[in-house]
Amino acid sequence: MSEIRFTLSLGQRAMFLVIAASFVVLSGFEFAAGGDGPDGRYPLFLAFLFVLNFLVYSRVDTRITPQGITWRRYRAQHLDWSQVAHIRQRSLLGSRYIQVVRADGKVRSLSAPLDTLFQRDRDYDAKFATIRNAWAGATGRAPYLPGPNAPEHWDAARSPEVYPPHGA
Repeated sequence: MSEIRFTLSLGQRAMFLVIAASFVVLSGFEFAAGGDGPDGRYPLFLAFLFVLNFLVYSRVDTRITPQGITWRRYRAQHLDWSQVAHIRQRSLLGSRYIQVVRADGKVRSLSAPLDTLFQRDRDYDAKFATIRNAWAGATGRAPYLPGPNAPEHWDAARSPEVYPPHGA
């Protein structure tokens, strides 16, 4: 298995640009109303912050290698598979994300993949299965077999070196 990389798609990050555009429009209304105060500048500042978020989230990724897992949000973090006690999925208010439970008990959430209300990812189940199976294969645990509603291509990213064909 070589490196497998998960990022947030442009569609998942586009919500930041939509919100930024709405603040620019709001600022335009404030300036057009001829207000004497700095009210029109606040929405422009917020628009700038959302554009900055769009740029930061374009660098977010999770990398799976035979040695371990690396994820980057604001800074890169790496764990060897021997340091990972479990890979689990968590749900909160319609959002799904993946957590890495370290051997020392600390829990870290991966920055990608994720499936939230405004950042839907149709392949989330397949990506979770890929990450879970990479950990299982590297640590000698049983592979993760998704339920009947999982995408048919979930095992397409499985590496033959880590996951030998059935019956081999």
